[in-house]
Amino acid sequence: MDSNLDWGQDLKNLKRYLDDRHIPEVCLSYYGWPPVEYYGIRYRPLPALPDIQFAARLNCVAAVSVTNLATQHDRFAGLDELKPDARIGYSIYVYDLRKTAR
Repeated sequence: MDSNLDWGQDLKNLKRYLDDRHIPEVCLSYYGWPPVEYYGIRYRPLPALPDIQFAARLNCVAAVSVTNLATQHDRFAGLDELKPDARIGYSIYVYDLRKTAR
C-alpha cells in the first residue's frame, strides 16, 4: 500500500462526520500514526467481519481505513457486499451497520 494514501489524515474529517450525525461512538479499524484519541473520537475496535452475517449482527457505525480493507481482506470480507454509507477523504470508509442489525 502506498503510504501517501492512508496515514491518518482523515481522522479530523471522521470526527466532523460523526459529530454532524450525532454518532457518539464508532467501531474502528484504523491505519495511521496519529492517536485517535487526539481528535476526541470515542471508539471501540472493529471486530473481524468475515462474512455478511457478522456485519449484520454488529449494530454500530463502522469506520475502516482503506489500507486495512486491502491488506486484511479476509478479516473484513463481510463488508464486500455492502456499499459504504460514506467515504471520508480517500482513506476511511464508513458503514452504518445499525440499519442491518434488525
